[in-house]
Amino acid sequence: MIYRDMARKSGRNLIGKYSEGRVRPLSRGNTPGFTLLEVMVSVAILGIGILMVVQLFSGGLLLAGSVRDYTDTVLFAKETMARALIEDELPEGVTSGVSDDGFEWSIEVIPVDGASQSWLQTNSTSGDNSEAKLFDIAVTVYNTETKRSYTLSSVRYEGSSSNDPDA
Repeated sequence: MIYRDMARKSGRNLIGKYSEGRVRPLSRGNTPGFTLLEVMVSVAILGIGILMVVQLFSGGLLLAGSVRDYTDTVLFAKETMARALIEDELPEGVTSGVSDDGFEWSIEVIPVDGASQSWLQTNSTSGDNSEAKLFDIAVTVYNTETKRSYTLSSVRYEGSSSNDPDA
């Protein structure tokens, strides 16, 4: 009671500190700092943000690995196609094998018949075009680790050419 009388006389808030022997907290506006609830919420938000960043990094690493595997498959397919195109004698049909790198490959060589072949013989610059042939070549490479395949297609011309010095 003494405090209340003093507070009324002075016009200041002395009741906020002590009242009837119990300690009462001051109003929120007078104390600096954060409450426990505010700290817990901010730590939870920070944890969620860190978790998202870690997931982005791990996803990026997985994507980089799959891109590397895809690039290896494409490069092996291009190399196999290049070898098939520069061979002197290209056997018709399907040729297949397995590489040391874990790729299964197949080369399919099909002679072109019909309209395409007759177009080639009528538009050939060579006088003798009975030997001219077109071949469709398809190279398929299967990556055994990623279980994905990649196919390249090309056309090969075999025959005499007017620019060939032996013709």
